[in-house]
Amino acid sequence: SAADNAGKLGQIITQAQTASQCITSNSFTATTTGTSITPSATSSKILVQINMQVQLYSSSATLARGNLRIYRDIGGAGYSAVYPLTDVINVGGTYNSSAIEISTYQRVPLIFLDSPNTTSAVNYKVYGRQNNASSMTISNSNGDSTMILTEILA
Repeated sequence: SAADNAGKLGQIITQAQTASQCITSNSFTATTTGTSITPSATSSKILVQINMQVQLYSSSATLARGNLRIYRDIGGAGYSAVYPLTDVINVGGTYNSSAIEISTYQRVPLIFLDSPNTTSAVNYKVYGRQNNASSMTISNSNGDSTMILTEILA
């Protein structure tokens, strides 16, 4: 019965970004870190786990910051922000010297539990933007940026 499967893992989908991607826009831009899963029941939850290598670069500033968000598309209806819903994940930092070249590397874990309430294909994708930096690079040079989607049966 369905109750016997509650809390058990269903399908597990993995995706690895295999090429670096540079973002120079200050608007949220889709990265190539993302994949889809089709839940077996509307009551299923999806555990979204992402491990990203992010580099921020600024050629002559005291800031090298960027923002990340996870967007979701259900059944081709279009992508919209799902995590964090009303905020952003900040990467990079502020530094005490002026007019210097800054380059930071960060390993960024993103984890959240989603309840998409559907049996249609659910696509998750990381979006990023540079914010007070010259560029933000999602990199595979020090290990792939990966996404793991795990269905949790309810």
